[in-house]
Amino acid sequence: MSVFQSVLSFSDPPSISQSSVAAIAILKRIIPFLDANKYPLLVHAFPYLTYVAEPSRVRLDYALFNTTDVVVRDGNLGYKNLFDAMVDSVYWA
Repeated sequence: MSVFQSVLSFSDPPSISQSSVAAIAILKRIIPFLDANKYPLLVHAFPYLTYVAEPSRVRLDYALFNTTDVVVRDGNLGYKNLFDAMVDSVYWA
C-alpha cells in the first residue's frame, strides 16, 4: 500500500508529526495488516512539490538535495534535505 504525505496533519519538525484525523481510522486498520504480513508502507514523498506549494517557507536547495548545511534541526537530528525530513515525519506519526 502507498500513501501520500498528505496523510499527515502536520510534519514540521518531524518529531511532532501526526496523522490527519481522516487518515487515522484507515491507517489503524491497514498498518497492523501490513505489519503482520511483512508488507511495506510506501510513501509518496515529493520534496519539490512541497517547495512549490510553500516557496517562502521551504528553501529550494533543501528540496533539491543541494545543500550541505543543516536546514532543519529537530532535537539531536539535523536535516540537510527535505526528503529525509518527510520520511522521518511518517515514521514519527
